[in-house]
Amino acid sequence: QFAKEIAGADAVVVMRFVRTQLGRFVRATCGEHKVPWVSCTGHGRQSVKRSLEAAVRVLEQEAN
Repeated sequence: QFAKEIAGADAVVVMRFVRTQLGRFVRATCGEHKVPWVSCTGHGRQSVKRSLEAAVRVLEQEAN
């Protein structure tokens, strides 16, 4: 089920609070389905916002 959600996503933001094995699974699944992922290395609202904006930029670059 989780892999289906990733496969249907435009992009994925991986939070730093994600456990190591889950993070590996998410990144690997993104790779299998050609879904770009962006790491959110900070904490707090601004860090999340920057990561989401980075994901949008990745999608915009792929569209061009």
